[in-house]
Amino acid sequence: MPNEPIPDDFENSIYEEKVVHTKHVDNLNKVSCIVIATMSLDLQNDFENTWGYEINLQLSKMFHQKARQE
Repeated sequence: MPNEPIPDDFENSIYEEKVVHTKHVDNLNKVSCIVIATMSLDLQNDFENTWGYEINLQLSKMFHQKARQE
């Protein structure tokens, strides 16, 4: 689920789940870095500690309204 935080509790996890989780977090981090690197400095500061999915949602809200007005 995109609205649920990524769990950090590995006590009851098997090794394969830990590997998949680590890969997922690494991929999320890469996507977030790429998205932030392609935006203006003002937006980079706003989204510095935000995951790519959340950045996409917030940018959609910001610019969808502006596009509708134009």
